[in-house]
Amino acid sequence: PNAAGDGLDLIEVGYESKLITGEPGWTLTRDFTFFDGTSTPPSDGIVDTCGYGLYLSNKVCVPCTAGTYQPVEANRGGDESCRVCNETSWSEAGQRYCTLCPEHSHIWLDKLAHDGPEDCICDDGYYATEWPVSAKHGCRSCPHDTTCHGGMTGPYPDAGHWLSPGAVDTWVKSYHCRYNWICKGGSAPATCQEEWMDAMASDEKNVSQQRRRCVNAKGDYIALENTGGWCKQGWDVETAMCSGEVDGFFYIDVQAIKCPGSHTRDAEAWVFSMFCFLLLLLLFILINDVVRPNFPVFDAVLLTYQDIGIITLFWFEWSQKISKMFFVFRVALLDVDVYEPTCATDWGFNWAFRLMLSLPLLFAAANAFGYVTGLREGGKAFAGALSFFINAQASLLFYCLAVFSCRHVHPMDTYYYVEELDTSCETESTLVMRIFAAAYLALIGGVTSALFMRLKRAADRDELNTERVLLRYGFMYKTFRMGALWWGVVRIVKQASLVFILTIAWRSPEDQAVWALIVLTVYGFGAARWQPSQLHEVNNSELAGVGITIVVVCLGLSFTSLNNDDGLSDKAEWRYVGYFAAAQILYLIGASWATFRDVWAVRARLHVAKQVNALHSRVVRARRRGRLRSQMSFDLESTEDDSSSRRAWRALRTVGSAVAAMSGRDIGATDTASRRVSFFDASDDPEPSTERRAAAFASRRSSVSSGDSNAPSRRRSRLGRGGGGPGGGGGGGGEWGPP
Repeated sequence: PNAAGDGLDLIEVGYESKLITGEPGWTLTRDFTFFDGTSTPPSDGIVDTCGYGLYLSNKVCVPCTAGTYQPVEANRGGDESCRVCNETSWSEAGQRYCTLCPEHSHIWLDKLAHDGPEDCICDDGYYATEWPVSAKHGCRSCPHDTTCHGGMTGPYPDAGHWLSPGAVDTWVKSYHCRYNWICKGGSAPATCQEEWMDAMASDEKNVSQQRRRCVNAKGDYIALENTGGWCKQGWDVETAMCSGEVDGFFYIDVQAIKCPGSHTRDAEAWVFSMFCFLLLLLLFILINDVVRPNFPVFDAVLLTYQDIGIITLFWFEWSQKISKMFFVFRVALLDVDVYEPTCATDWGFNWAFRLMLSLPLLFAAANAFGYVTGLREGGKAFAGALSFFINAQASLLFYCLAVFSCRHVHPMDTYYYVEELDTSCETESTLVMRIFAAAYLALIGGVTSALFMRLKRAADRDELNTERVLLRYGFMYKTFRMGALWWGVVRIVKQASLVFILTIAWRSPEDQAVWALIVLTVYGFGAARWQPSQLHEVNNSELAGVGITIVVVCLGLSFTSLNNDDGLSDKAEWRYVGYFAAAQILYLIGASWATFRDVWAVRARLHVAKQVNALHSRVVRARRRGRLRSQMSFDLESTEDDSSSRRAWRALRTVGSAVAAMSGRDIGATDTASRRVSFFDASDDPEPSTERRAAAFASRRSSVSSGDSNAPSRRRSRLGRGGGGPGGGGGGGGEWGPP
């Protein structure tokens, strides 16, 4: 009975056995909320309306189920009065309104209940960094150069780009790869939100299966692909921009090659790696001690290849086909990192840095050993060690500057070397390497400055053609004409500028191209204006090399532009590769022909020198026999060996004319400004003592031409050695004059 004494039926509204006493006259089996939102029964004991989030069932207010809502304050309807939340919202039971999913997300259609935030998944083009998706972070927009399929899937990179392959638990960023063909990108999602996967894989029987699939924006389960496919075979996806090495491969420049016989970290791998290193060192010796000192045209070619080697390291989007040729230019740079012995041992930037900086010392030690054991002359050993230090300056400068250039990579939250993204800048060895690099930069500047100061003093003292100076320092100036000896400094400054552009302006390949074109244009203008070499072939080769280097810069810009637009077609790639190969082939053909001519000219000059020395020896012997008076210089018309002497001179002039025709130079001209042209090198003189006698002849000839009354005759031979020329003994160089 109620308070008035009327009998009422007891309504069962709960399922718990525990009795809870309400207001007088009511006994409820569980807590109950009436239409007015309180637990106080109506005064008459009859329920005919329900409040927000409730519907009327058998005169009892019942909460609307999860995923529905009821916004009417006095609802008399049944369960059909509860409205279903839309595809972007959810609700718990008995709600007046639905709660919206975070921005850029919607309800997973597979979850019809819509009963909690865990049912919200991201829209297409977005990805989640947490689960359930919160209003604070929501679904993040897909990064540039990536693709997102929404749901709980993570983004995957487009071709030519890389992002971290780890679980999606924070915001991600895509990075442009240095060599876009190494970063293949993805074709489907490969990662999933980690917390969601853990929740879905709570059934241990399905853990492995669940972790190989995820849900997309449509709510469909999709299989996850392997992140290893984001990088080309032989490159590690776990390291930034696919720059890390993989076991079972060795590397020549940017080409990954499988270790022979699948040997790794064993004796055979060590033998193979040591053989490759020895072959590389032999190439360096051939370039430094054979090609560059003896073939001036190919010296200009190798200088051009060093410039191109620096340009190929610019952050252009080079294609794979053209990148296969780049190792040639890295060898010309004398860069030890052109080969990475990863079949035998771990390799990285730290090891390459140590070996590169120690390589000049190793060359110096090898030349010192050759001198001690008598295998090399002292001057040649000194020149060999010093020339490698100068010729490898571009690579040495690059490694010294690279240790100061780092970039931050997310989500590793670590700084890596820009030039070697598989090596962290935050190791303890970085500080030590930077100290060594700073000291080495000072060493490069000090040694180079001291070298040019030494050459300047030698020039002031007229010692550039003395045997000692020429043998030790001739590689720095022997092809330059007088008045242009400073061009060696210009060459070093040009390469240093290109290296600075490479290591400083790496963020923008367009800026790198603009600055490189400025440097090359100024250098080319100077080379054309001053013609620094006394050999026309060297001047032409150097100018052609500058032009080809500019073409390479333009090709790099073209590759980058096409890849940034609609991608590089296979036809266009082959066309640009053809341009590059044709330019290199024509350049090498021209250099080979010029070198061939120069070699024959050298052989002819040696033959002339041999003839002159033989003739000079005959003169000396004749004087010793008393056939010539000591007071008079040699006169061909007055010698007893008139016919043989004339035949010798005719042969001499014939050979000289041939040399002049082949080399493009007038051998008979007396150019006092050319200190380098000397056919009377002491190394070609079979009798060094005759040089002093030749100097005496020249001295008497000079006294006669100046009107010396003591000279008995004014008919003098113009064939002289030393004294008046720039290349003779004691600081002079012989000059040619017709008899």
